[in-house]
Amino acid sequence: MRFSLQLRTMMMRRLTQTLALTAVLLLPLFATLHLAQAQEAPATPTPQPTVAADSPTAVPDTPDTPEEPIQPQFHIISSGESLAYIANLYGTTVEALQLVNNILDPALVYIGQELAIPSASGDAVPTTYIVAYGDTLADIALRFRTTMTAVAQTNNLVAPDTIYAGQRLILISRTGSGTADTLSGTPYLVQAGDTLWQVATKTGVQVRELADLNQLSIFDRIYPGERLRLPPQQATDTFNLMPSGWLTMSLAPQTILPGETVVLRVGHTEPGQAFAYVTDPAGTETMIPLTPEGETSHVALIGFDAFSENGRYTLRLEGEGLSRPWRPFSQQFVVGFIDYGLQEITISEELASLLTPELRLQENAFLQTIFTDSDLTKQWSGIFTPPVIDGQISSYYGASRTYNGAPVINFHSGIDFAGEIGTPILAPAAGTVVYQDLLELRGNVLILDHGMGVMTAYYHLSVANVGVGDQVIAGQKIAEGGNTGLSTAAHLHWDVRVWGEAIQPQRWLTQNYP
Repeated sequence: MRFSLQLRTMMMRRLTQTLALTAVLLLPLFATLHLAQAQEAPATPTPQPTVAADSPTAVPDTPDTPEEPIQPQFHIISSGESLAYIANLYGTTVEALQLVNNILDPALVYIGQELAIPSASGDAVPTTYIVAYGDTLADIALRFRTTMTAVAQTNNLVAPDTIYAGQRLILISRTGSGTADTLSGTPYLVQAGDTLWQVATKTGVQVRELADLNQLSIFDRIYPGERLRLPPQQATDTFNLMPSGWLTMSLAPQTILPGETVVLRVGHTEPGQAFAYVTDPAGTETMIPLTPEGETSHVALIGFDAFSENGRYTLRLEGEGLSRPWRPFSQQFVVGFIDYGLQEITISEELASLLTPELRLQENAFLQTIFTDSDLTKQWSGIFTPPVIDGQISSYYGASRTYNGAPVINFHSGIDFAGEIGTPILAPAAGTVVYQDLLELRGNVLILDHGMGVMTAYYHLSVANVGVGDQVIAGQKIAEGGNTGLSTAAHLHWDVRVWGEAIQPQRWLTQNYP
């Protein structure tokens, strides 16, 4: 009897195990059949019905009940549902669902998959953001209440410093909208020996508030040169996450094209000397001197000539403070493309001997030593005036030039004013004469230094009325037009150079730099 009971118990246990194993083995088959049926004959799902307000079972509004915080919505995919159907169901878009749920292919969703539903007032809102000058990935992530990793993964960024000004980033905003938060605060540069508690005491801020503002614990170490965020002193105080003591960095115009004069402005928390370096797409680096614009701010002009390569450039800022070097900051930006056209010029056999590449290279190299040796002090004020009164422009800036059908060897580095020999040439702004002599290609040449890397050059003159070292003022007669050097008729060729780069002169006749 006892043996029979034990045997029956053992047989029941084995039967239960067999049935459980069978169910496990058949479950994937049932799921496959269910998915296949869903694909062959999709059902038409409907949202869960809501109870009408006047229904006996409806719960009336209770004004005294505090409103619950908005919770993120989720949806479990049922048989026959597509992303398009779900998007329509919740009043959103397929693209928004893909962004929030990191779905690359909208067709690759499955029954039982849980989806986060984006909402303008919910927890996750897909949006786009155009990177501005001075932005860092950490700053963007903080202002949209997301993470650097999330932004990097969504946009396939290989490193935090690979973002560039003008880049369009796809973001999942956690601010409740597609708009970034404005960070308020004032910066504090950590000094040697500072601790978080000492900074809190010195600045009158609670240590817990100071730690929270900087995403630290109250026991974290801080280091000299590190920048902390303090509560704002005024309502207009804003804060960004540029490294160390850098406060601001801007380039203008926003869209940079070959031929542009670009204004760079930077600000730092402490006095010192700032330096800028621009690296082109080919890897060539050029130093751009900055001029102090205040105790802690600097300004510089950067020139991009007509042959500047389009693509991504890197601007690197460095500096030296009163006690230590400043931590560098790098920002990538893009120079676009512009077609200035082609000029085909025919010259006489007498002048053809001036077309040798060696002569042009030699003369260009000589003038470059002059154009890049400018005074940092700004000498001019206001907008430049034309060097020729009522002058008729006969040739514009930037066109690629070919002589007698030969390959293109240069571009027109300035603008030509038609005239006669003896036409008065006037200084467009205050400056200092730094060169006056005769050259083979450019003829009788005069060059003025206006400071901050800006020089103006006058070619093919017949007479120069000023000499090296002379100070001139705007509107002063400095020379007379001529037909010397590689010139087919009497005219003035007028260059504007920014640290040696020949830029669009007409910009300076309509815009006040910097």
